[in-house]
Amino acid sequence: MVIKVNSAIHLDLINDTHALPIFNLVQQNRLYLKSWLSFVDKMDSLTFAENFVKGTMKRNQEGVEYAFVIVEKEIIVGRIGVYKIDLQNKIGEIGYWLAQDAQGKGIMNAACLSLIHYCFANLLLNRVEIKCATENHKSQSIPINLGFTQEGVIRQGEYLHDRYHDLYLYSLLKSEFDG
Repeated sequence: MVIKVNSAIHLDLINDTHALPIFNLVQQNRLYLKSWLSFVDKMDSLTFAENFVKGTMKRNQEGVEYAFVIVEKEIIVGRIGVYKIDLQNKIGEIGYWLAQDAQGKGIMNAACLSLIHYCFANLLLNRVEIKCATENHKSQSIPINLGFTQEGVIRQGEYLHDRYHDLYLYSLLKSEFDG
């Protein structure tokens, strides 16, 4: 499955061919990504990346998540997905990361907007959430720019680098989305 974002960017549902490019992208951005992403330290071999992709594909097939690579001009520059899908309550959580040299071009805002549209139109979700560490200002700019409501703080909501981090909880309802 492919979601077209614009003429230069699309989201490609993760498949076997993405293991090596994801691994290489994490290797090239390891110091940058590890500040806020727990999986980075674990992705220490291509075998780990291949197993990571297989697990993602299984969850995609089961419909509990839909994880994509972000492709700009035919080069993978990051990942985005809707995770922890709760079909009973029609809620999904968006997570994302982008290579350092792809920052500042509006790629993530555009990718999130397309994924949000997919969540509401195709998955028939009613609510989309984004959680960001209270110190991760770059990540917070995404839900803020897209009109999400900041609902509060999840105290000590994530354990990363031997300490707990508080998270902001942002949400967007289908009735609030005009995209």
